[in-house]
Amino acid sequence: MSQAGLGSAGRSLSRPLSVRAVLFDLDGTLVDSAPDLTFAANKMLSALGYPPVNCSQVKGLGR
Repeated sequence: MSQAGLGSAGRSLSRPLSVRAVLFDLDGTLVDSAPDLTFAANKMLSALGYPPVNCSQVKGLGR
């Protein structure tokens, strides 16, 4: 069995996990996620051949 079908303890999941909610906190109200978003954006930009952005640029998105 591939690792994709295994749970965190290495066991096969017999049924899908029940997700009741998914939270998105892109404005930093709950968590300062700008460093993580900057990292993810720079991975994508690098793969597409674009220059990296800095954290202050990411914080300014959508404003």
